[in-house]
Amino acid sequence: NTIFIGNTDGEFFALDLQLNEKWDARFKAGDKIWGTAAFHDGVVYFGSSDHKLYAIDADTGKEIWHFSAEGPITSTPTIANGYVYIGANDRKFYAIETATEAERAEAAQRAEGEPAPLREATQVFTHAENWFWTQALVYDGRIWVGSLDGNVYAINENDFDDYKVVCQTNGMIQTPPVLMEELGLIFVGSEDGGVYSIDPHGGTNSSNQLANFNAPVLAPMCVDQQTGVLYIHAQDGTHTLYAVDARTGDTLGSYPTSGEE
Repeated sequence: NTIFIGNTDGEFFALDLQLNEKWDARFKAGDKIWGTAAFHDGVVYFGSSDHKLYAIDADTGKEIWHFSAEGPITSTPTIANGYVYIGANDRKFYAIETATEAERAEAAQRAEGEPAPLREATQVFTHAENWFWTQALVYDGRIWVGSLDGNVYAINENDFDDYKVVCQTNGMIQTPPVLMEELGLIFVGSEDGGVYSIDPHGGTNSSNQLANFNAPVLAPMCVDQQTGVLYIHAQDGTHTLYAVDARTGDTLGSYPTSGEE
């Protein structure tokens, strides 16, 4: 029952469902906030162009800790198994332990103006050739994440040096991977216009092109687990939304969201 908002002024704040601000003051990051926040156990996590990932008490807006990357963080965190997973514009992908109740209590007692502690990453993935702009998927013991280098990486949760390049495309990947549970397949879109299916139990390059729209696929895709339909936005002349059968790749319907050619 809380809406969390970050803006390009670097402000982060909370609204109740009547759209009243909940905190005494807005939290101020050091630069723009582009990505979406993630909430877990009373803590909200978000990245900023100031190179930091912040952990903020969702009830009070007080900073619990921050993590510093080597480049802007414009992607959305993923929370799983006690870790925050996030990629940055430094070609690195990080695992950081989530905030504890004891750390929340410490933040509540911290004096006004006293700096919050710096959090260190427990693991760092350094094998990508370009930035990470998208949210990761955690599934079957691996972290599945796309990079602007056009690759999808499957990284062992417990050992970031154990990884596979499971999909190689000819364009940047900004769409978060999505899982179709019934099929046991992971889907991702690319700037090259393709939507790819990935077998999570396969090896290197274990992907197939499901469909190609001849226009960049950059927005997050939606999946209907009951019907097996993927909803995909293609950045063509009319910014078309497609409904696609995840089994066959057949287009079931389309809707132009813009009248501009």
